[in-house]
Amino acid sequence: MRTLSAKISSTNSDLQQIEKGIVKACIKLGWDCTPESAGVINGVLNIRTHQLTVAINFDETAYSVSYVLSLIHI
Repeated sequence: MRTLSAKISSTNSDLQQIEKGIVKACIKLGWDCTPESAGVINGVLNIRTHQLTVAINFDETAYSVSYVLSLIHI
């Protein structure tokens, strides 16, 4: 499993603002994102017959994107 992480540069953001920003960025890039719980978003990308699922964990200071699952739809 691979995890990517980064720090959040804004100092005045609350979890709700950060969640909205992450979901907006995901949608702009073609992902389907669903907030799962506070600080967790599930992301799904469908490309032709392939599907990739990731978990995006975040708080006020940082976020990480972790691989969850890949599927091939026949």
